[in-house]
Amino acid sequence: MHPGPVLGLISAIHGNELNGIPLIHQLFRDLNVETLRGAVVAIPVANPHGYQRNTRYYSDGTDLNRVFPGKSNGNCSQVFCWRFLKRVAFKMDYVIDLHTASFGRRNSLYVRADMTHEVTHRMARLQNPQIIVHNSAPDGSLRGALMAKGIPAVTVEIGDPQVFHKRFIEDALK
Repeated sequence: MHPGPVLGLISAIHGNELNGIPLIHQLFRDLNVETLRGAVVAIPVANPHGYQRNTRYYSDGTDLNRVFPGKSNGNCSQVFCWRFLKRVAFKMDYVIDLHTASFGRRNSLYVRADMTHEVTHRMARLQNPQIIVHNSAPDGSLRGALMAKGIPAVTVEIGDPQVFHKRFIEDALK
């Protein structure tokens, strides 16, 4: 391994948002580790409870992406988020948080990022999305917790929930 930054890819924080999972698998099949500088760490299913039940919510019915940074002594979802940050996400230098649309919405390939931040601006552009939405991360979100810690993060939305959109997955890998 050559020294360098750690890029984190986090998918399925909402258990029914599936398109990040095959994207991660394909990326790792294609990744040339001989030329890689640093490391790529991927969490294909960040919410295994929701994934197993085919729902966006955690086992206690909470939307994890509204609970970050969590609490060390809180309820089940708060403790999960706190531990996820401390043990996993805060070890990364850059993060791409992979999502899909919520139910009742149609989606394309787009990025949400703070475009006034030099690094996240570049990260967003490098995704080559159809659309870039400039916004600061919402309270309680993984992206917000990472940015507050000084870890540049963007959210990439890939297609619709509970459906694998091959075209958007392939576009996101370009």
